[in-house]
Amino acid sequence: MSLLEISKLSSGYGKVTVLHDVSLRVEPGEIVLLLGPNGAGKTSLLRAIAGHLPVESGRIELAGDDITHLDAFERSRSGVGYVPQDKKVFGSLSVDENLKAASLFRPDVGPLVEPILERFPRLRERQTQLASTLSGGERQMLAVGSAMAGDPRLVLLDEPTAGLAPRFVDEIVTWMQEVAGGGKGVIWVVEQDPEKVASAASRAYFMAGGEIRDEKPSADLTDPALLRRVLFDG
Repeated sequence: MSLLEISKLSSGYGKVTVLHDVSLRVEPGEIVLLLGPNGAGKTSLLRAIAGHLPVESGRIELAGDDITHLDAFERSRSGVGYVPQDKKVFGSLSVDENLKAASLFRPDVGPLVEPILERFPRLRERQTQLASTLSGGERQMLAVGSAMAGDPRLVLLDEPTAGLAPRFVDEIVTWMQEVAGGGKGVIWVVEQDPEKVASAASRAYFMAGGEIRDEKPSADLTDPALLRRVLFDG
């Protein structure tokens, strides 16, 4: 059974449909990339999976359970962790409060937060600091940490390494490899450092015009010219 199975999903903003009959799957233990030029629909697809865009038609299953009509909070509770493109955190809360708020539905919140602080010592140093006072890179670390605080089965990453120093990029790549190694799944929208992320992936879906245009295994993702062409030319 696939961890995530999306069948003929259409979604959009109001009367404007931006995703057209999208079908894809993520198996347990996989990192799957979404590649394509700006406007291809990558962010919209992640938002639809996370419950932030309404489903017009189609079906979304997580580990065999139909989550198509669950709202964003219910999908989070079912095991979907989401890191949006805009580094969204609660600016009026401290770093510690952000991490705890992200896992309110888990009674064992303490053991979940501590590994995140160990992985990102910068967040531990700023544990009592308001998120609104963090740098862009620190907010990105906090956004990734908050998504992982709920111990999700499926992690949705929308360009999570933007604005991060190379060592933190390496840290997130390694972390997601560990997550996948534990039998969970990752969907990663990547535009920066595509070769580095591609080396950790199992497969990639190529998007354009709100549709899946192609799918390739990781062995075909080592060609920098191919990746650049897909990212910038569609």
